[in-house]
Order: sequence, then C-alpha cells, then structure tokens
Amino acid sequence: EAACLANYLNSSPDEVLKHFEEIINHATKFEDKIKANCIMIKSSASGNIKGAINSAFIILNQLGESFPSVATPEDIQNAIASIREFHCDDPKEKILDAPELTDTK
Repeated sequence: EAACLANYLNSSPDEVLKHFEEIINHATKFEDKIKANCIMIKSSASGNIKGAINSAFIILNQLGESFPSVATPEDIQNAIASIREFHCDDPKEKILDAPELTDTK
C-alpha cells in the first residue's frame, strides 16, 4: 500500500497499477482494498476522469451507496433539499467553529 501511494505521489502511473494489482490480488476482504482503490482512482483521474468517476461509483455501490445512472432534475432537487435540511438553518459561524473531524481508526 505504501509503495502504491509513493508511486502515485511520484507520478508513476505504471508503478501505481503494478502495486495496486498486488494489493487487490492479495487482499482477503474489501476493507483491505479501500485505500488502494482510492489511490488508483486519484491516479487515473489525471488522464481518464470518466473512468475514475465510474470506478468510484462501483466502489461506493459495494459500500451500499447507490446512484441513478442518469440524475433527473428531481433527483438533484431532492439531494439539495436533503443537504439544506441538515445545514442551512445553522449560522455560518456555527459551521466554521465546529471541531475538526478526526479519524478514529
């Protein structure tokens, strides 16, 4: 995993792919693959944004998040309304003063 990330940071897409395939071939569960998938999506996004987006949707689907193949105006409106429901009544200062999120894992 570290080698995959290092090669991504060094802009070596062929090496990223090589290490990504090693991780995927040796992983025993989905959780073992998640970081490698994220790195691979970032790496491929620079040359193939559509492919990277499709890969991200596949992974999100594996995590239980589904998306319509074509978003209708109603889908977009519902998503915006859902987001507003959570945050639009909060004053900007409350959001800006919120504690920083931390990764507990």
